[in-house]
Amino acid sequence: MATDKTAFDDFLKEALYRDILFRVVVWAIVAGLATCYARGSAEFTSIAHLQRVADSLAPMVNTIGVTAIVFSVVALALKDLENVSPGCWDQSSTAGRLGGIIRRLAGDLTLWVIGALVTLLSAVVFVAFDAYFAGQMTWGNFRAIFMMFSVFILFAAIVSFLNVLVRRSVPLLTNAGKCKSVFSTAQRVAAAYAAVLLLICLVV
Repeated sequence: MATDKTAFDDFLKEALYRDILFRVVVWAIVAGLATCYARGSAEFTSIAHLQRVADSLAPMVNTIGVTAIVFSVVALALKDLENVSPGCWDQSSTAGRLGGIIRRLAGDLTLWVIGALVTLLSAVVFVAFDAYFAGQMTWGNFRAIFMMFSVFILFAAIVSFLNVLVRRSVPLLTNAGKCKSVFSTAQRVAAAYAAVLLLICLVV
């Protein structure tokens, strides 16, 4: 059964950043409403709310986030391999079909990570506003909130960028220009992405 197709959906997918921005707005609204409902409890405090959200999501974001980044790099490698060596890696081959599954997983995992980070960011922003209006925004509080906000924003930006690269139709290295001439063989493409994966393993 085919999925629904609308002009608005086509508009969003013309530029994948629009699609991500739309999702972020929806997720932020949902997270904000959840916080508002939770605030009705007599025991509610903004710090405790942030702690609960962080305790439940942060470990998963760490684990799934790294997994999503690795899957994204593999997915990008498979897209480039399909471009330089279609006989072995196109969608009619077993390797190409497996690559299609990995690319879909990479896209879905990165979207989940973005949604989780939006939830964490919403909790941080709520704490900041709550502390400000309560007159409790000390320099130490501001610095801690700013650091958390900056880390979550940076991670969300990186994962969003990877999501766009994975979901767009063109490959990263072998699309056009000088890179296409440099990475003209499957061996060179595989070596480049293997180096990236090695770097990720060393960092994490």
